[in-house]
Amino acid sequence: MGLRAIFLDTSFGMGYARGMSELQDHAVAQVGHRGYTEESLRDVVCRIGDRLRDSLAAVTAAASGEPTRPVDLSKALRVNQALAGKILMAVRKHDPLLATHLMPGPEALRTFLRGARTANIASDVVGAAEEAVGQFDGLLKKDVGGRAELDAIISAWLPEARQRFELSSKQGAFRSMCNIKGVAADLLLHTLITHPSKELAGYYDGCEVQGAVGLRRFRPGVPVQFTSGISGSIGKSDRGPVWECLDGAPLMQGQEAGLLRQFCAPHDTKVEIRSGGARVQYLLVENRLGVSSTVDMFLGCVIRNAVPPQPSEGPSRRRGVGGEIQMPCRTYVLDALTHKDVWAGCSPALAIYDTATRGICDVNDPDNDIYRLHLEETIQYLGEGIERFRNPDVPRYLELLQSAFDRLGWDPADFRGHRVRVRYPVYGSQFVMAFEGPALTPYL
Repeated sequence: MGLRAIFLDTSFGMGYARGMSELQDHAVAQVGHRGYTEESLRDVVCRIGDRLRDSLAAVTAAASGEPTRPVDLSKALRVNQALAGKILMAVRKHDPLLATHLMPGPEALRTFLRGARTANIASDVVGAAEEAVGQFDGLLKKDVGGRAELDAIISAWLPEARQRFELSSKQGAFRSMCNIKGVAADLLLHTLITHPSKELAGYYDGCEVQGAVGLRRFRPGVPVQFTSGISGSIGKSDRGPVWECLDGAPLMQGQEAGLLRQFCAPHDTKVEIRSGGARVQYLLVENRLGVSSTVDMFLGCVIRNAVPPQPSEGPSRRRGVGGEIQMPCRTYVLDALTHKDVWAGCSPALAIYDTATRGICDVNDPDNDIYRLHLEETIQYLGEGIERFRNPDVPRYLELLQSAFDRLGWDPADFRGHRVRVRYPVYGSQFVMAFEGPALTPYL
């Protein structure tokens, strides 16, 4: 397992069985099957949310005269301060959907109300809140099937809830996959640099700098690999693609020239290269375990004539770069650095795919639409020149980039940058920055 960078023809460079949007659709469909339309369910959730928020707001107000801090409410009712803080946050939201999304579960709310009765809050005030909690509990158990299903439904209606829901779900998936896979990284990096070929008119060369920060194994014998590859058509030229090290030497099987050792920690990190066809694999040789054996490793290569010209017949194809998440990680960064003469006048659009069913997806194939994951991730335009490409997540990142540009003889001032930064990317997902514009057929 490891990291795959992809250059797309669609792409150049490097399974989650159900995406977040599918979970939302599934939850809404299940509710509809039980008798609600989406509109009627929204009305029910809003009505219950209004009553729950207002009745609990009355309890918090009676507890100590409009407490403004969780610690005040916690002391007044002798309940956990974290629980008091969550309830105060929820009751202060005007939108009933957001209030319901932020509200603790029914059992936690009943604990809170037992504290209110102990504190001698008026019986009718507490009773009204208990009835509202009972309705909330019934909504979860009888109507939507549980708290996760309700959060999925609300996240489809409310952007703020969606962001919280996605992040929480991705964090849970990260923890699970760390245990299952036995390996993880604090950060995975794909930097894909595209430059006009000096050998073949209309072709582009692709440089890949990829790696991991805070890479560690939890179980012995777990393989860790990083893959470079080309997806889509690779053209008909007998001179491309050609795999090279950054200094121009051939990228040979078994040797370590692709390892950017001066940026690795420890410096004696070892890899084994396995090449064939349209991909190259770098296999981490060490089998050390635990936090004390954490590795930062970076790899670099150049693929000459990686991206061919647009076909002379038929529709034009969108081009771009991408990467596949083959290892659990806390942060993923995909950087596309493109020369001013590459895809000039085109802007990238982001597509995220589930690779569990079909593997790497071609953004030019409309049949792959059903594998899209509709997550709240965006592309950031970085500007032009190496100083604009700073990345605080990666140690010595600008120095790493400058070294690659120097070895290739490319001027970083001629490049513009785009970045996708993702917290807890879904294991098995594929990220694609596909460039669109007058010269390239839009499809995303």
